[in-house]
Amino acid sequence: MSLDASTLTLLVAVLVMAGVVKATIGFGLPMVAVSILTQILPKEWALALMVLPIVFSNLFLGAPRHLLLPALRRFWPVVIAVGVGILIGALALSGLPQDSFLVVVGVVVIAFVLSEQFGLALPVPPGHERGIGIASGLFGGLLGGVTTVYGPPLLLYLTALRLGKQRYIAAIVVIWTAAAIFLVVVFNRSGILVGERFWWSVAACAPVGVGMWIGVRLRGRIPEEPFCQVVRLGLLLLGANLIRRGLFS
Repeated sequence: MSLDASTLTLLVAVLVMAGVVKATIGFGLPMVAVSILTQILPKEWALALMVLPIVFSNLFLGAPRHLLLPALRRFWPVVIAVGVGILIGALALSGLPQDSFLVVVGVVVIAFVLSEQFGLALPVPPGHERGIGIASGLFGGLLGGVTTVYGPPLLLYLTALRLGKQRYIAAIVVIWTAAAIFLVVVFNRSGILVGERFWWSVAACAPVGVGMWIGVRLRGRIPEEPFCQVVRLGLLLLGANLIRRGLFS
């Protein structure tokens, strides 16, 4: 990929900003980056760039070690469903036109913003946790295979379970780590994360790491809720613009 100086500068700035958001509020790395990168790069490049930074950022998710194995025992069907969904989504990606891809990303971003803003996670009825979890994992995996953004359905599901903070974090660590590994394997086998794109994805970890370093230092120094609102507003505008471009370009 050959980029002029201005485009390369924008690319680095986007990755740093996405890292800042991730470290500051705990989510949003692929959502912020892919929402912007798809407006300047082909979909295969935008997605490939984010795969290894997603794995890298997940290394910073911390949870008590004694809760990880219980989380895996409880949520292994969700993990499997995510993997299946990512495989199906990645296979469908090659046949998805760029304009349709932009609309899909825009809809996912806006749906996530609205669910976060209005707290749309409903309690999971007793006895239905596994079925709803598998459905959430499959749907999240499908989105991840097409956009690398697998989090929204899974976050809604885990929030609806009303887990305590430590168990919630442990569940995220287990599911997100597995999903990131699935992304690497599936995107490599499907021809997206290969050759030059693989090495660009490796290089993208550096600006994301810088952004996360900045975000860790900002956390606690800026009011979290106003910052979240700014991020949501920005994502809402980005999502709307992606849909506009996909439908009317």
